Amino acid sequence: SHNNWLDFFHSDAERRDFLSSGAAAGLAAAFGAPIGGVLFSLEEASTFWNSMTTWRALLCTTMATFVLTLLHTGGTLGAPGAVIGLVAYFIAFMIETIWAARLGLLNLDLPLAARVVLYVASGTASALVAGLLVVFIAPAASGAGVAMVMSNLNGLNVPSLMEVRTLIVKTVGTFLGVASGMPIGPEGPLVHIGAAIASFFTRQHIFKIRLFGREIVLY
Repeated sequence: SHNNWLDFFHSDAERRDFLSSGAAAGLAAAFGAPIGGVLFSLEEASTFWNSMTTWRALLCTTMATFVLTLLHTGGTLGAPGAVIGLVAYFIAFMIETIWAARLGLLNLDLPLAARVVLYVASGTASALVAGLLVVFIAPAASGAGVAMVMSNLNGLNVPSLMEVRTLIVKTVGTFLGVASGMPIGPEGPLVHIGAAIASFFTRQHIFKIRLFGREIVLY
């Protein structure tokens, strides 16, 4: 076996701490509140907590908020928190883009009834696609996901909850659902998305290459 910086993820306690930090970062990215994300994870999502988890979660939430703010205002990036910030920005960007496209339908040179029908149809199609993705590709991506993340952190095995497929469908379904005009928001789903991204980082992916006659192991 190879000793590397991911070895500690073999510990269930470390995996749990990482998921707690990911959930905190998701909420922080949704509201722009790094401390609020830590407090949410402490009070609602996690059963086990210590000072080390606090600092890890705070670092993760701060990075997520920092990256999201930089992308909105312009700047450079700097780990799970950064990736969660990027995904949160992508979701916000897609929601704004789809909303702008739907509102543009109301300004077309068509009769009012036709414009209204197109506007309603676009929202219905967006919601329908989001629903079909969940039903046929990743049922574990249904709902906000906060309760399922809390259950997972408290020892309940929820099948497929943290799979990459679920993460992708959750991300796409979130911006399609919000942009459809339904009375929902990205805050809850971002908790699930943050935890899923953190879970992805805890899985070792070993790639070996040979360079100049030496074997190099990439993780």
